[in-house]
Amino acid sequence: MQKSTLFGLILSASLVFAPIAAHAQTAPRQPSNTPPQTIAQFYGLTPKQKQQITAFNKAADVQVKAIKANNSLSIKVKAHKIGQILTALDNQELAILTPAQRKKHTQVKTMQESSNYLSLSNEQKIAGILISEKYSALLMATARNRKLSIDVRAQKLYALLKQRNAEVAQYYTPAQRAKSKAAEAKMPSQTIISQIKAQLQQQDSGQNQPKR
Repeated sequence: MQKSTLFGLILSASLVFAPIAAHAQTAPRQPSNTPPQTIAQFYGLTPKQKQQITAFNKAADVQVKAIKANNSLSIKVKAHKIGQILTALDNQELAILTPAQRKKHTQVKTMQESSNYLSLSNEQKIAGILISEKYSALLMATARNRKLSIDVRAQKLYALLKQRNAEVAQYYTPAQRAKSKAAEAKMPSQTIISQIKAQLQQQDSGQNQPKR
């Protein structure tokens, strides 16, 4: 449970601080090799469709990993190339869906877009994800560093999240930046730090419990 608690700390702190980079991912595509049963049931996928979707995802995953590993590319270029791959993947999946399944797909996508309050493009979302991945190891290491007090860790995590979000905001339009700042202004820094501290306390108490 330690890992999930730490991820919860970082993710929830990220979300309340600045909601960014929800993955530009539309069902039935999933990051795993096999579509989850719940997704398969929702769409009514046949065994053949599940096999095809799995194959599409495996091929796309190889391409995405290659782009992410290419350090000669800027984040902007990586985001553009990954966006092209995801668009192609969407088209592949849509091509094998029945009309009824496509209707469900459209409904899911509409719901996802309505929750995107900054109206981020796919490339902006992917850029945010790439930047977040760059910070994830440092955030995790800071959260785990019990040589530091909870107060110090919370302050450091807040500073890292603020730095990361500022880097992500470079890919926003002026209107998106203004909207993001307005949302941040509604959440005082001390409130966010208090939430981070509460989760650090929960994390530390979980680590102190004896293993069964």
